Amino acid sequence: MNCSISGEVPEEPVVAKNSGLLFEKRLIERHILDYGKCPVTGEPLTMDDIVPVKTGKIVKPRSLTAASIPGMLGMFQNEWDALMLSNFALEQQLHTARQELSHALYQHDAACRVIARLKKERDEARSLLAQAERQAPLPAVTANVSALSNGKRASENEEMGPGGKRMRPGISDNIIAELTDCNAALSQQRKKRQIPPTLASVDALERYTQLSSHPLHKTNKPGITSLDISLSKDIVATGGVDSNAVLFDRTSGEILSTLSGHSKKITSVKFVAEHNVVLSGSADKTVRIWQGSEDGKYDCRHILKDHTAEVQAVTVHATNNYFVTASLDTTWCFYDLSSGVCLTQVEDPSNSMGYTSAAFHPDGLILGTGTTDATVRIWDVKSRGNVASFDGHTGAVTAISFSENGYFLATAAHDGVKLWDLRKLKNFRSFELYDQDTPTNSVDFDHSGSYLAIAGSDIRVYQVGSVKAEWNCIKTLPDLSGTGKATSVKFGPDASYLAVGSMDRNLRIFGLPENDGSNEVFTFIRQQGAGERGECLQNSKSNWESKFDVYKKWGLSEEQIWEAFLKYPRVMSASEDKIAKTMEFLVNTMGYQPSAIAKQGSVIGRNLEKIIVPRGLLVQDLISNGLAIKFTLSSLFDQSEESFLKRFVYRFEDKAPELLKLYKQKVDVAAGGNRIFIFIRQQGAGERASYLINKFGFSQESALKLSKYLRFKTPEKPDSEIVNLVKERGFNPLDLKFLFAVTVVRQNSKSNWESKFDVYKKWGLSEEQIWEAFLKYPRVMEVSEDKIAKTMEFLVNTMGYQPSAIAKQGSAIGRNLEKIIVPRGLLVQDLISNGLAIKFTLSSLFDTSEEYFLDRFVYRFEDRVPELLKLYKQKVDVAAGGKYKTQRIRLMCFCLVNSSKDYGCCSSSFKGYLPYMELQRDE
Repeated sequence: MNCSISGEVPEEPVVAKNSGLLFEKRLIERHILDYGKCPVTGEPLTMDDIVPVKTGKIVKPRSLTAASIPGMLGMFQNEWDALMLSNFALEQQLHTARQELSHALYQHDAACRVIARLKKERDEARSLLAQAERQAPLPAVTANVSALSNGKRASENEEMGPGGKRMRPGISDNIIAELTDCNAALSQQRKKRQIPPTLASVDALERYTQLSSHPLHKTNKPGITSLDISLSKDIVATGGVDSNAVLFDRTSGEILSTLSGHSKKITSVKFVAEHNVVLSGSADKTVRIWQGSEDGKYDCRHILKDHTAEVQAVTVHATNNYFVTASLDTTWCFYDLSSGVCLTQVEDPSNSMGYTSAAFHPDGLILGTGTTDATVRIWDVKSRGNVASFDGHTGAVTAISFSENGYFLATAAHDGVKLWDLRKLKNFRSFELYDQDTPTNSVDFDHSGSYLAIAGSDIRVYQVGSVKAEWNCIKTLPDLSGTGKATSVKFGPDASYLAVGSMDRNLRIFGLPENDGSNEVFTFIRQQGAGERGECLQNSKSNWESKFDVYKKWGLSEEQIWEAFLKYPRVMSASEDKIAKTMEFLVNTMGYQPSAIAKQGSVIGRNLEKIIVPRGLLVQDLISNGLAIKFTLSSLFDQSEESFLKRFVYRFEDKAPELLKLYKQKVDVAAGGNRIFIFIRQQGAGERASYLINKFGFSQESALKLSKYLRFKTPEKPDSEIVNLVKERGFNPLDLKFLFAVTVVRQNSKSNWESKFDVYKKWGLSEEQIWEAFLKYPRVMEVSEDKIAKTMEFLVNTMGYQPSAIAKQGSAIGRNLEKIIVPRGLLVQDLISNGLAIKFTLSSLFDTSEEYFLDRFVYRFEDRVPELLKLYKQKVDVAAGGKYKTQRIRLMCFCLVNSSKDYGCCSSSFKGYLPYMELQRDE
């Protein structure tokens, strides 16, 4: 008899009176409570309708698996497997618990030392306060004005407290009240704020071009590191590598004053317009306050030496009575401007690397700081407390800018620009503008909060949107310095111009030309007199526009063409055919960038057959044979034949005796007109670039670069399958990463591509994760299958990372396994296991320079483990030999020798570590 519900023999059988069906008592009771009816007939049923049936003891039959020896062996095997899996999980949990306990003990010991130090400092502060109350107030720190001359200072005196520590008066209640009143007034004004009608329009910004370039700093130490603009006076201040600050009147184009006195490069300059004061911070660890006089000279009134490392940023409070400095010594100081006294110096114990940038919120009660470890910290100025921290950047935070609207914050770092909403304390948009080797150096909102300027390898201007609305790039200006590094950018009054500093010595002003429009400029050229520009009078308007079109096909913008014409008018005197052939040879054969050719436009006017082709081919042969490095266009084509022979032929005759004969052969062949097109492909990059612009919507610059990696299927249509594939996967055609992705896809055959996918899949990654990793780091598909397998093996099995985490930080796949990944991984793993470091991300371990890694993971622990650098080098040697899987180098022997001295903890605390640390007697 079986239960009508379960189909098995019931242990407590019962019978329904109505239907006579047999049930298991517990099952039918539960069903009646839930539904109140018979599960088979559907008739109403209650517990009173159930009658128990008395039976003898039931012995359940054996299951089929337990009825035979093979079945029993299978059961035992399943139990054993389950036991082993459970045991493995317990071992992993035990290992994790040991590491966490070891780390917790280390943190507890460190916290005890910090608490002891804080108690000591508290007692000293109480003693100083009691002493100060009994004495007269401290005199203000002033300089001897008679000893100053044009920013140079003879000597200075400093008041020091007991123990050699500077006395800090603190931020008084009156100052806090002043800051609070300023905040209330500015907040109220912001609610009524309207965009000024004189603000430059988007259309105007789209037509911005370089108006002027001014060499302000020394040639032997070029480079502008910082700039600021006095909006009321239209004066630009620049700080340079040459340790000078220069004040420049943009309206007159004259240098007003050069502020000399710092011994190292200036890192930050700021105006305090209301007081005619300039502040400068320097790598020499000092800040100087420069006071302007009626005769236009600036004298150094105070030299502030409160920092013990490079001063990286200076920012002025909205009251114009106070300012803050931030330094690599992990502190920021709040100063009174009139006296130059440091009212308070705030140290962040959690920041071990120092500050790299700082800026006040427009209302003045919030201070933003950027650190070298990619963190943005927000401070309450009144309480000097860290109220928020933003993570997400890679590399040091180089610049910070608050929007005038009060709730947008823009931060720049090595990985680009991030925008933060201060109301919700979260990142709502990121701009990854450049490749991984090009940092973003500066970011600046205009005074109205309508535009955002970004400086890196170029200058980009965005129209400010909202959290949900797009921020559109309305203008991209090239870095005309040739250094590829624009270090600072600032909006002028009403965004009427942009001031840009680069790693040359020139300040560049970008704005709207007074005669904006091609017709007016063309008329201007027509009106030019004799001389070199007179050669352009032979061009009709249509001919002029045709030559412009030829240059544009090679990716040059109108601004670059006009700049080349202003320097070398002959660039427009050559025929369209001559321009096309010269650009084709210089770009496709010689490998020069079109922008570099525009900067040295004189080469366009040289004879193609007699000068450009033979000289270019000869120097190319010299480079390929290791006899010469690559030279500039000017050094190749703008010198006489005699000078060229001396520099590139006669000097190598001992190594290549036939070089002069070879050069003359090249001249003869090129002059015959039969050889030129051997070196020039018939389907030029300009045609391919034009196709990419019209078909796929690429920018001129991106299309020109991408055209080098494509071939023509037919004379009319290039191979676009790769471009389609990369574009469909979400790459931005305006990003340099798109070009790199096209190169990687082109290098891999279909079978090779699938093989690499299979290797990643073996480690548990899905196709979506692999494509996502490729979208962020195209290099993950550039390396070989063997390199991928070995790297994943080490990171997963040895380092303990999850494959999904590796996919999110895929840049590690492209690093050198023997020289970077293995030695660094093993060293940091030993540090973690011995309680000397916390666990870091893949990016912080493998995407940093060797010098940075040594500073962060080796030199900082040398006081505890003096042999650490030697051990790291041993790991590098072991990894280079391919034995890293079997050889491990432990640090415990060194930790045990000087436990109490090096760690500063008692012996009982140190013994608590021992059960959770691994030892090897051999070491």
